[in-house]
Amino acid sequence: MKEINWKKINEKIVYSGYRDIIKRTFKFPNNKTSDFDIVSSKNAVNMLALTPDNEVILIEQFRPGPEKKFIMLSGGLINDKETPLNAAKREMLEETGYSGDFEFISTFYQCAYMTEKVYCYIVRNCKKLKNVKHEDGEFLNLIKMPLNEFRVGLKTGKIGNINELLTAYICLDYLNLL
Repeated sequence: MKEINWKKINEKIVYSGYRDIIKRTFKFPNNKTSDFDIVSSKNAVNMLALTPDNEVILIEQFRPGPEKKFIMLSGGLINDKETPLNAAKREMLEETGYSGDFEFISTFYQCAYMTEKVYCYIVRNCKKLKNVKHEDGEFLNLIKMPLNEFRVGLKTGKIGNINELLTAYICLDYLNLL
């Protein structure tokens, strides 16, 4: 078999902001080198949240990259010294006012050129616990959608960006609902 291991020989932050950009230099098995721009981010959580009536709890939010609104699963970045489960509970309550029974399902990396790892949860039996007052700069609309309509929305591209789509499919597969 061919050797596929790369060796990192240099790394430096070239931009620091909400997410950092790191230039990493790798040496390939053939001794050639190449630079890669890597987006460095905290890890994140996403939740497929279901009410007892099989409605999916979603949020609608503008995203600056594509400059458009998306209907998405609840989720967000994990704070320093916060467990993924605590982050999932916090984000769900902050964004939607709902909580329920959380079950960890899986993880995946956001992209091959990012450090962000996403933790996927299913939240069952969701109930409204409080009215939501969003943070400055966070403008969300809460949407409750029947599960069948949600599944159609995933297939037609009406719902989510890649992060939420992958979480939704992982969770639906786990529930045998694909």
